[in-house]
Amino acid sequence: MSRAEDMARLRDECTTLRSAREEFIEGLRSNLAEMRAGFRHTHAEMAREQREALDANEGRRKQQAKDAHAGRVAFVAGMKRTVAGLRREFAAENAAARRAWFGRRPAEPSATERAA
Repeated sequence: MSRAEDMARLRDECTTLRSAREEFIEGLRSNLAEMRAGFRHTHAEMAREQREALDANEGRRKQQAKDAHAGRVAFVAGMKRTVAGLRREFAAENAAARRAWFGRRPAEPSATERAA
């Protein structure tokens, strides 16, 4: 083989390989576009299903929130009553201790005066 024939064969091989590489890259682009379109479609479908599920559960979720709020309100009201009762008891005990320690105040009527 002559040098010219070798160069021509090498050029033909380069052209053939370039064409094959371009076809391969175009195939990759096509496959990638199809795959991305599939991802978009699947994502849209999943989002729609999730919205439908959330919409279906919204009424139940709102009712649970109302029930939880009512429970917290009742708990706080009970705590207020308990604390108010403890404060009254403490004030009464404190007043009784003060009377026992310091005696009655002059303006305070005695038990016999109150009974009369």
